[in-house]
Amino acid sequence: MMQRLCCTLVLSVWACMAGAQAPAGKPAAVEERGSPGGTQLPQQQRASAAFRALEQARYERKLAEQDYVNTEIAYRAAQQRADAVKGELAKMAKARDAAAAKESAAAKAYEAALNPGGVR
Repeated sequence: MMQRLCCTLVLSVWACMAGAQAPAGKPAAVEERGSPGGTQLPQQQRASAAFRALEQARYERKLAEQDYVNTEIAYRAAQQRADAVKGELAKMAKARDAAAAKESAAAKAYEAALNPGGVR
C-alpha cells in the first residue's frame, strides 16, 4: 500500500514537471527509448504492458504469501489456546462431577437425618 502511494506521488510530480516544460499550446512529446522517431512499436507496447502485468502479479503473490504466513501463525496460536482451554474444560468437568457426587451424598445424609429409622 505504501509502495503504491509512493509510486503515485512520484508519477504525479514527474507529470507536473513534464507539463511545465512543454511549450505553451503544444502538448509535451513523450519519447521512448529504443524506438525510432519517438514512437513506440505495437510489439514494444504489448511487451511493456505484459511486463507491468508480470510485476503486478509478482507483487500480489508476495502479498498473498505474507497473508498465508500470518494466517498460519494465527492458526497455530489459536490451536495452542484451544488445547489449553480443552485441558481446563476437562478439569472443570471433573470438578463438576465431584460436586454432583458431594451433593448426592449430602442429600442422602439429609434424608437419613429426617428419617432416622429409614421410614419414609
